[in-house]
Amino acid sequence: MNRVAVPPPRSPVWIALSASLGGVATYVMLVVVGRVLGAEEYGSFSVFWSAVLIVSFGLFLPVEQIVARRQAGRPASFDLFAAATRLGAGLAAASVVLIVVIVTAGPSAASLSAATLIAFALAAAGFAVQFPARGLLAGTHRMSGYASVITLDSMARLAAIVVLATAGVASVGPYAASIGLSALLAGLVGLVLCRRGDSQQPGPVAGLARETSGLSLAMLCMQVLVNSPMLIAGFVCADPLAAGHLLALTTTARLAVFVAQSGQAVYVGRIAAATFRGDEIGRRRLITGVGLVVTGLATATTAGMALLGPALITLIYGDGFQVDRAECVLVGAGIATYLIATVANDVAVALERHQRAGTTWLVGLGLASIPALLMDDTILRSTIPLLVGTAAAAVVTLTRLRGGRSSRMKV
Repeated sequence: MNRVAVPPPRSPVWIALSASLGGVATYVMLVVVGRVLGAEEYGSFSVFWSAVLIVSFGLFLPVEQIVARRQAGRPASFDLFAAATRLGAGLAAASVVLIVVIVTAGPSAASLSAATLIAFALAAAGFAVQFPARGLLAGTHRMSGYASVITLDSMARLAAIVVLATAGVASVGPYAASIGLSALLAGLVGLVLCRRGDSQQPGPVAGLARETSGLSLAMLCMQVLVNSPMLIAGFVCADPLAAGHLLALTTTARLAVFVAQSGQAVYVGRIAAATFRGDEIGRRRLITGVGLVVTGLATATTAGMALLGPALITLIYGDGFQVDRAECVLVGAGIATYLIATVANDVAVALERHQRAGTTWLVGLGLASIPALLMDDTILRSTIPLLVGTAAAAVVTLTRLRGGRSSRMKV
């Protein structure tokens, strides 16, 4: 009998497998929750889920990236992990306090329940440990351990949600709790994995918070923008039905973003390497190829949502999700523009032209707030900000990519 070959612990295959499993599990989870809860309750869930995405990718993912960069090429340092976890604990506490203040001051119809607030706190606590652990594991090339943390988080919450759905649970709180508990469980497993590689050597911890803050500004703005349709509809407009429809639409449209993100490590690394070598022709060829692929994905997203959106959403989520074609076009165009802007931002990082990324996305968020404040129609007020904000960020970033000449990167 032939044995199945298992990739070595340092193989990048583990990252590809975990990313694929995590992406599929997340999409299945959102569809299951949508079909069980119905559009209106799904709208309440969408506010919680958007808040989780914003803090995880906006606040904690930068911690992972900075830890991975500082750890690279060094023996595993629990000192660095501990410092990043303390930073994460502060971010978790601040995010919980902020969301409680916002919910308390917001429209009562859009307020999160006590159960969902507790679930959010559990998720934030889990992220405070999970993302530093992922950074340490990535920096020391322990790819199988990194993949284990990601896979456990996504698969544990999916399993819990399937059990709840099978039992006929139809309230938001238990589903939110599943997400919070899975994040916490993955964080604890990450802690155990990091302790196995504990080193007494001091880690490079000085200035960790300062370095993380610059990257967090850009990523927070990105996440607020891409989740703005649900936040505006569900919280600002206090229209959970519209928020539920918009979560279904954005989840479907973001398939193209997931495809692009899965190849991020490949194209960013290759463009950076070509720039380092001074290979101008190779660099241009790579950027042109990425541009063509992204343009194709953006076009397919907009056209697909326009042609198939209404029927596809009803087919996937059920008869309670009836959306019109104009709504599909607006969401599709917004996600397509977001895709272009984020990939352009990745290329700017590869070319070391990302120093003003935080300011760029902050300006985009500021421009997005104008239609959010001035428009009356719920759908326009919820979808136009994403299109306006990401279009502004895309134009500024693409202009920066075209300006100036690349030189060899300094080591």
